[in-house]
Amino acid sequence: MEAETWQSELIFGLAREDFQNRRGYRALALDLELHSAPLWRVGGFDIARAGAITADDEGDIWTGIGPAVIRRFASRYFFEASLVTGYYDQSPGGIELGPGLEFRTLGGIGMRLPNGADLSIATDHKSNRDTGSFNPGVEKLSLRYRFGF
Repeated sequence: MEAETWQSELIFGLAREDFQNRRGYRALALDLELHSAPLWRVGGFDIARAGAITADDEGDIWTGIGPAVIRRFASRYFFEASLVTGYYDQSPGGIELGPGLEFRTLGGIGMRLPNGADLSIATDHKSNRDTGSFNPGVEKLSLRYRFGF
């Protein structure tokens, strides 16, 4: 089981986004992430590079890179987190989030499936962290499927 954590991973997610600048408005989103094999292990946490892309049903796209951590426990369960810096491309008529620079923080919990893949539920927040005068942010709840290769 231990060796399986030291490989690259691909993550697919299906999500529901809640935009703070449109109270009550929600969008469907698809996520794709690629995590490198862990670069370091610190206190049981595997730290890797992550690349991520999200596309919503409004045609908006966000893509970014940054560190991701995973901590497995009780042989089957895990906690995941990441801090990814990226660019948000608003489609015509899409959801405005301010300037293109957007930071994503993510936290989730999950479990290993019998086939060796992982299933998790995660929440994340995207914000420009006040790098512009308009900073509405967006929250997301996602169901994620992760497998190593």
